[in-house]
Amino acid sequence: MSDEEVGLARSWEGGAVVQVFDNLGVDGATLHLKGVADELEYDAEVTMGAEAAESFAGCPYLFARLLPVGGLWVLSGTQLRFEESDAQAALRWAADWATRFPSTVFRNPEFLAKGWDKQKEDSAEFTAYFGSDTVVFPVGEAADRIREFWLHRHGAALGEKFLRDSGFDLSAHDLTGVETVGLMYDELDGLRLLYDYGRLLDVFAEPRLVRRHEGRRVVESYLKDDETGPVPLRRAAERNPDHADIVFAHILKRKDFSWARDGEKLLERHMPESFRTPPLPRQLPLPRRLAEAFSSSQE
Repeated sequence: MSDEEVGLARSWEGGAVVQVFDNLGVDGATLHLKGVADELEYDAEVTMGAEAAESFAGCPYLFARLLPVGGLWVLSGTQLRFEESDAQAALRWAADWATRFPSTVFRNPEFLAKGWDKQKEDSAEFTAYFGSDTVVFPVGEAADRIREFWLHRHGAALGEKFLRDSGFDLSAHDLTGVETVGLMYDELDGLRLLYDYGRLLDVFAEPRLVRRHEGRRVVESYLKDDETGPVPLRRAAERNPDHADIVFAHILKRKDFSWARDGEKLLERHMPESFRTPPLPRQLPLPRRLAEAFSSSQE
């Protein structure tokens, strides 16, 4: 899927359901569809009528947008049709879409529950291995410690591949100027790789460090990092809320700053995307045929 195609599809998000569907049949002006990613069934009205709907009769798969209108699903926009001979291409497209937009899969409450259960299990395994759900390593040790954990989780045969695919292989990262690397596996937020998290924790342990350039820089960096989200910074601050008051009072030049009163509003103001939607698991339980299609696309 090209960046242009993803950009177009992103514009369809919101109340719409966008994914590859199995075409289960046509009844008048209604298409009976089943989402390949969420495995939920949808009866979608074709506004152009029965003749237009009948044109889908020989199309086993389609990538489409459904809009909720007055309690009904309505087919909207342009559809991408896949013939029977294109079945593998349709499944690979569906798998690519689902991994880019996991909320598609999590429309199904069963998959949502599985995702949370798997994430909770993995967090517990991480904590059992390291003795805490948050660990900080000197940068010179981090790559080996992370690799050891991946091999522990997945075994020697798959561990190296999974590590490369996960984004946690530090050999692919520019660590110039980084002194520590943190790993945090929060049950709700998932597994995070955190640059200079040791320095951040030091600032909240000794708030006078915020007056130094590097201390201020690391706090501001985490405060503005909407991709990493609020959990690592929130947890650092909550280790000592009184110290958090001092740190943010200095950075914001607000002597009356109170973490207890103002902390969440501060995080939401600086990380709006992280607060825009409820959290979803970062463990994605793909349906079996999508998991197989995704695996084949990675070979």
